[in-house]
Amino acid sequence: MKRIIGLISLLLICIFSASCRDYRKENPSSYTPRPLEGVSLELTADEEMLSYKVTSDAIDIQIYDPSINYITIERLLDGQWYKVKRDYGIQGLGGTVTPDHSFSFSFKWVETYRTVGKGKYRIILKYVKTEDVDKGIYYNFYNASAEFTLN
Repeated sequence: MKRIIGLISLLLICIFSASCRDYRKENPSSYTPRPLEGVSLELTADEEMLSYKVTSDAIDIQIYDPSINYITIERLLDGQWYKVKRDYGIQGLGGTVTPDHSFSFSFKWVETYRTVGKGKYRIILKYVKTEDVDKGIYYNFYNASAEFTLN
């Protein structure tokens, strides 16, 4: 009986330890800001939902489907940003942002990033501006970020 209780205790410790990840050891941030003038990212977040809206003052940009890793969530720990591991994909569609048309998206981030808790976070959204330099089309990648806090 003592052996069974010991094994159950060991199992519970292993499960608890696996759910308490130390982001500092796993995923240091490599984010380098590359914003495009006139493009803005508005964000609302709570413990379950994360919503963002992208607007552009003067240019057209393309937002890709978030399931293709164009969204990154990072957490601030001890003055350093760390990527939050994604447990599941984000399902959604991309879209085009023009001066007359914004792009909005919401998802239950608590289901996608199960390891979140109280603290300071930021979302990083990659987007593309297409330029037809002498008709040889080029795709330039940029990003926008916004910070939020969960209490």
